[in-house]
Amino acid sequence: MTRIVLFAALAIGLFLRVHDIATNPPELFEDELSGAMSAWSVVTTGHDVIVDHLPLFTTRLGPQLPLYGLATVPFQAVLGHTVLAVRLPAVLFGVLDIALLYLLVRSLAGRRLATLAAATVAILPWAVQFSRIGWDNAAYPPLLLAGLVLLVGAIHRADQRRAIAAAALLGLSAYSYQIAIFMTPLFVAALVWPLRAKLRAMPRRAIALAAATGLLIAVPYVWRILTVPEFTERAARISTFANGINGETLARFVSNYLANLSPVFLFVSGDDNLRHGTGRGELLLVMLPFAIVGAASCVMRARRSVFAFAVIAWLALAPLPAAITDDGVPHAARGMLAIIPWAIVVAIGVDLVWRAIPRTTRAAAAVSFAILLLAESASYY
Repeated sequence: MTRIVLFAALAIGLFLRVHDIATNPPELFEDELSGAMSAWSVVTTGHDVIVDHLPLFTTRLGPQLPLYGLATVPFQAVLGHTVLAVRLPAVLFGVLDIALLYLLVRSLAGRRLATLAAATVAILPWAVQFSRIGWDNAAYPPLLLAGLVLLVGAIHRADQRRAIAAAALLGLSAYSYQIAIFMTPLFVAALVWPLRAKLRAMPRRAIALAAATGLLIAVPYVWRILTVPEFTERAARISTFANGINGETLARFVSNYLANLSPVFLFVSGDDNLRHGTGRGELLLVMLPFAIVGAASCVMRARRSVFAFAVIAWLALAPLPAAITDDGVPHAARGMLAIIPWAIVVAIGVDLVWRAIPRTTRAAAAVSFAILLLAESASYY
């Protein structure tokens, strides 16, 4: 049964991400266009628009991270300089997110909960939105999730090869989206900390090799940050702390952080910027009771459960990139890693509620929930 549900989640997730992708959103916005133009330059000339060198990918808007732009190169080479070619990598990355979240949750909490998490992220508006636009951030979650999946396997099996492969993917994530350079280490730390006892079983040489692999891959990116002022100029300008750290900027940081956890943002209106959403909640409103139950369960079990601790930590960490910038509040794009813990939290809530319902009324409850879910999903999509 779980295989059927997983296959259905992947099929539905693919449909929601690829349907009418060339005309909805109705046109490429400037970030999509700029990256697409530079990728088209790679297709036609072998280099980006000003013959820059990796790890940056120069566009008309300035230096950008290369992974998403380069991912469009084979699609543009085959399909031409089209909207479909620019957005198809985002679709594939989004479907990968479903499969990889399943693998991650299965490794931590079992097949049943993993299937529910995959089904949730397949239809989650927040996840679908960023799988339909040809933008840098689509490339980040699959790299992070794949790295975490390998990392969990490496720790449980004391497997050096998996540890090095995990570190390579996590290091590579730095080249996907600007928030990755500090969010990847934080997400890894939230998972590794409760597993530290098992981590000690791995040879120190293996840990050192894995750490060195990740750092070496990220070093060129860090070097360019330090030597190319244009790369961080906008981030510095829109920082919440652009005028220093003081009472006013700290208060703004707290306000921005809480705005990204607001139930209105999450379940009602979403991000006001229509490049980031549709003016509806980032999660479906029907998911709200399950999110409450799942979050409460994780909080209560965080001290004794690796899985619960990691989920709550990820939920707390995810709004940080949106909180430290003051350019649109709340900000669904910079806070997009919350997709991972919210999908898991909703899945936990669904599982707990289902177990609490008497067997004699489960069929009626399932039908009622399905009707509500389909009604809201149809309205949203």
